Amino acid sequence: MPPVIHTPPDGGSTSGSTYTFKWYNAHILGGVPHSAYTVQYWKVTVGSQQGGSNYYPGTAIAPGTLQDTAVTLPRNGQPCWARLWYQKNGYWYWSCDISFTSN
Repeated sequence: MPPVIHTPPDGGSTSGSTYTFKWYNAHILGGVPHSAYTVQYWKVTVGSQQGGSNYYPGTAIAPGTLQDTAVTLPRNGQPCWARLWYQKNGYWYWSCDISFTSN
């Protein structure tokens, strides 16, 4: 399993226009992290559609940092999507999408 966003959970909700997304950099087996990924950078994007970034385009984050704070989320209860990206060998890849409601 690739790195995944765990906060908020898929299908969860956020409160306010600012929210800190957190993720695991490892396979999680039985609640225990295994085999961390070696990455150059992380990035989280947030949009109104899966894969979108119209609410938060994200910025490159150092590999040891496992969170990012989005500051432009809507507050009207609408569905949003967050995508976790990582850079390896100079190329960007995405590893997971989650949906959530922004309140």
